[in-house]
Amino acid sequence: MFARRRRRRSKRNWLLGRVLDVGTGTGILAIVGARLGAESVDAVDIDPVAVQVARQNVEHNGIAMSWKVG
Repeated sequence: MFARRRRRRSKRNWLLGRVLDVGTGTGILAIVGARLGAESVDAVDIDPVAVQVARQNVEHNGIAMSWKVG
């Protein structure tokens, strides 16, 4: 599983640059990174159950991410 969220640069300063959440599990670090305004967020996990849980948590938090499994 590979999730990526990118934001276009704006005039505001970024609090975070790039966030890499390896072994994302519930996706909480990726969610927090996105909420804090990270320029991009990458979340990776090999456990299919963790991928499903992370997707649900991202959806529940109203965050749009693109997903790539493989």
